[in-house]
Amino acid sequence: MYPLRVYLGGWKVKGLGAGLYRYRPDEHALEPRWMGDRREALCQAAAGQECVEAAPVSILLTANLTRMTKEFGEHARRLALLEAGHVGQNLGLEAAGMQLGLIGLGRFVAERVRELLEIPATEEPLYLFAAGAPLA
Repeated sequence: MYPLRVYLGGWKVKGLGAGLYRYRPDEHALEPRWMGDRREALCQAAAGQECVEAAPVSILLTANLTRMTKEFGEHARRLALLEAGHVGQNLGLEAAGMQLGLIGLGRFVAERVRELLEIPATEEPLYLFAAGAPLA
Protein backbone atom coordinates (compact mmCIF):
# COMPACT_ATOMS: atom_id res chain seq x y z
CA MET A 1 0.00 0.00 0.00
CA TYR A 2 2.77 2.45 -0.92
CA PRO A 3 1.12 5.88 -1.26
CA LEU A 4 3.51 7.76 -3.55
CA ARG A 5 4.11 7.97 -7.28
CA VAL A 6 7.24 9.60 -8.62
CA TYR A 7 7.37 11.58 -11.86
CA LEU A 8 10.54 12.91 -13.45
CA GLY A 9 10.53 15.89 -15.77
CA GLY A 10 13.74 15.25 -17.68
CA TRP A 11 14.05 18.54 -19.50
CA LYS A 12 17.78 18.63 -20.28
CA VAL A 13 19.26 15.25 -19.36
CA LYS A 14 21.97 13.67 -21.49
CA GLY A 15 20.69 10.47 -23.07
CA LEU A 16 17.04 11.15 -22.17
CA GLY A 17 14.50 12.85 -24.43
CA ALA A 18 12.84 15.93 -22.93
CA GLY A 19 9.53 14.95 -21.40
CA LEU A 20 7.71 13.55 -18.40
CA TYR A 21 8.44 10.07 -17.11
CA ARG A 22 6.83 7.99 -14.39
CA TYR A 23 9.19 5.99 -12.22
CA ARG A 24 8.27 2.29 -12.09
CA PRO A 25 9.94 0.96 -8.93
CA ASP A 26 9.28 -2.72 -9.60
CA GLU A 27 11.24 -2.49 -12.85
CA HIS A 28 13.53 0.34 -11.67
CA ALA A 29 12.64 2.04 -14.96
CA LEU A 30 11.25 5.27 -16.36
CA GLU A 31 8.00 5.05 -18.33
CA PRO A 32 7.56 7.91 -20.82
CA ARG A 33 4.26 9.77 -20.34
CA TRP A 34 4.70 12.52 -22.95
CA MET A 35 7.54 14.33 -24.70
CA GLY A 36 8.39 18.04 -24.71
CA ASP A 37 9.64 20.74 -22.36
CA ARG A 38 7.06 22.43 -20.13
CA ARG A 39 9.40 24.15 -17.68
CA GLU A 40 8.16 27.65 -18.41
CA ALA A 41 4.53 26.74 -17.66
CA LEU A 42 5.61 24.65 -14.65
CA CYS A 43 7.50 27.68 -13.33
CA GLN A 44 4.30 29.74 -13.53
CA ALA A 45 2.36 27.00 -11.68
CA ALA A 46 5.06 27.20 -9.02
CA ALA A 47 4.47 30.91 -8.30
CA GLY A 48 7.14 32.02 -10.78
CA GLN A 49 10.01 30.41 -8.87
CA GLU A 50 12.79 30.75 -11.44
CA CYS A 51 14.66 27.67 -10.26
CA VAL A 52 11.86 25.54 -11.77
CA GLU A 53 12.43 26.94 -15.24
CA ALA A 54 16.22 26.84 -14.92
CA ALA A 55 16.50 23.28 -13.62
CA PRO A 56 17.26 20.49 -16.08
CA VAL A 57 15.21 18.09 -13.92
CA SER A 58 11.93 18.36 -12.03
CA ILE A 59 10.64 15.65 -9.72
CA LEU A 60 7.02 15.48 -8.61
CA LEU A 61 5.70 13.26 -5.82
CA THR A 62 2.00 12.46 -5.89
CA ALA A 63 -0.28 10.27 -3.78
CA ASN A 64 -3.46 8.33 -4.43
CA LEU A 65 -5.31 9.36 -1.27
CA THR A 66 -8.52 7.53 -2.15
CA ARG A 67 -6.76 4.20 -1.96
CA MET A 68 -4.92 5.25 1.19
CA THR A 69 -8.09 6.46 2.92
CA LYS A 70 -9.69 3.03 2.57
CA GLU A 71 -6.86 1.60 4.67
CA PHE A 72 -5.90 4.45 6.99
CA GLY A 73 -9.02 6.61 7.20
CA GLU A 74 -8.49 10.18 8.38
CA HIS A 75 -4.74 9.56 8.77
CA ALA A 76 -4.14 8.88 5.07
CA ARG A 77 -3.14 12.38 3.95
CA ARG A 78 -0.85 12.95 6.93
CA LEU A 79 0.89 9.61 6.35
CA ALA A 80 1.36 10.38 2.64
CA LEU A 81 2.84 13.79 3.49
CA LEU A 82 5.23 12.21 5.98
CA GLU A 83 6.35 9.69 3.37
CA ALA A 84 6.84 12.50 0.82
CA GLY A 85 9.08 14.26 3.34
CA HIS A 86 11.15 11.12 3.83
CA VAL A 87 11.54 10.71 0.07
CA GLY A 88 12.52 14.38 -0.22
CA GLN A 89 15.22 13.90 2.40
CA ASN A 90 16.59 10.88 0.52
CA LEU A 91 16.55 12.79 -2.77
CA GLY A 92 18.54 15.56 -1.10
CA LEU A 93 21.10 13.12 0.25
CA GLU A 94 21.49 11.42 -3.13
CA ALA A 95 21.82 14.75 -4.93
CA ALA A 96 24.48 15.92 -2.47
CA GLY A 97 26.36 12.65 -2.93
CA MET A 98 26.33 13.23 -6.68
CA GLN A 99 27.38 16.89 -6.20
CA LEU A 100 24.10 18.12 -7.68
CA GLY A 101 21.75 20.78 -6.47
CA LEU A 102 18.21 19.99 -5.33
CA ILE A 103 15.52 22.20 -3.86
CA GLY A 104 12.14 21.08 -2.55
CA LEU A 105 9.24 23.37 -3.33
CA GLY A 106 5.96 23.40 -1.48
CA ARG A 107 4.67 26.56 -3.14
CA PHE A 108 2.79 25.51 -6.24
CA VAL A 109 -0.81 25.25 -7.38
CA ALA A 110 -1.46 21.51 -7.24
CA GLU A 111 -4.35 21.50 -9.70
CA ARG A 112 -2.39 23.51 -12.28
CA VAL A 113 0.60 21.18 -11.91
CA ARG A 114 -1.66 18.13 -12.26
CA GLU A 115 -3.24 19.51 -15.46
CA LEU A 116 0.01 20.75 -16.96
CA LEU A 117 1.87 17.49 -16.39
CA GLU A 118 -1.20 15.38 -17.21
CA ILE A 119 -1.19 13.57 -13.88
CA PRO A 120 -4.22 11.30 -13.28
CA ALA A 121 -7.08 12.91 -11.36
CA THR A 122 -6.79 10.19 -8.71
CA GLU A 123 -3.35 11.49 -7.69
CA GLU A 124 -2.68 14.58 -5.58
CA PRO A 125 0.58 16.46 -6.23
CA LEU A 126 2.34 16.79 -2.87
CA TYR A 127 5.94 17.86 -3.37
CA LEU A 128 7.86 19.37 -6.29
CA PHE A 129 11.64 19.43 -6.67
CA ALA A 130 13.98 21.28 -9.01
CA ALA A 131 17.29 19.51 -9.51
CA GLY A 132 20.44 19.23 -11.47
CA ALA A 133 22.48 22.40 -11.15
CA PRO A 134 25.98 21.52 -9.93
CA LEU A 135 26.87 22.75 -6.47
CA ALA A 136 29.52 25.47 -6.41
